Amino acid sequence: MGIPPSTREAVMTALFQRLQALQPTHFVTVSRKLKMWSDVTAEEQPALFMSDHTENQVSSSRGLPRKTEWDVVFFIYARAPDENTLGTVVLNNLLDALEDALVPSVSDNVLTLGGTVYRVWGDGEIRKDPGDLDGQAVAIYPMKIRPP
Repeated sequence: MGIPPSTREAVMTALFQRLQALQPTHFVTVSRKLKMWSDVTAEEQPALFMSDHTENQVSSSRGLPRKTEWDVVFFIYARAPDENTLGTVVLNNLLDALEDALVPSVSDNVLTLGGTVYRVWGDGEIRKDPGDLDGQAVAIYPMKIRPP
């Protein structure tokens, strides 16, 4: 017996609940509503935003149900606490915290969000701007979700 179908919103809510566990230990702000970094004050940072704006239809064989993959992108905004701390050090620690919150099950090494999806995994280039020129560090972390 397979995983029962889950709604998009049930899956995104389950994923976001994992992120909320990072607040306030690692992030001051955790939100599903993406903002530009210029609209996030220094007091609201470090900030983590979850964006789910894209879905991809995946070809399947004739007679089999359609497959989709959902793209989720995490945006991290942070400022170094002082002039001697590199923005990249701050970003690296925040990225590690994000990945720790999304660690898969030890038994099968697959993140299923409590069985709501087949798999959640990091996929693609993690982009980092350590803020060397303006002090505003930004990281963009892409993930994929394969719903049932």
